[in-house]
Amino acid sequence: MNRSDRLKKRRWSLYIALTIFALILFLGTWNQIAKNKNTFVPAGGTSNDDQMITIELPDGNVMTTNEKNIYYKDDKMYYKSKYNEIDITGAKIKDETK
Repeated sequence: MNRSDRLKKRRWSLYIALTIFALILFLGTWNQIAKNKNTFVPAGGTSNDDQMITIELPDGNVMTTNEKNIYYKDDKMYYKSKYNEIDITGAKIKDETK
């Protein structure tokens, strides 16, 4: 057996090893996706009990938010998000959808 025959034999064993590794990696990924498919939680959370409302702002822009994010204080309407509190006095509630 000469040197080129030994290199060809090593090359085939390398191809087989890489194919097996890729197959195991693919099947493991597939299994994790299938297992976690039913545990997906949407970004908005799990509760869909809040009413979604559409608000037309005084400048003509439209925003859609949960009803719990809107509150009234001293005859003014406010929108409260995670970090901000915005005065939206003069805005009109256009639509309440579930």
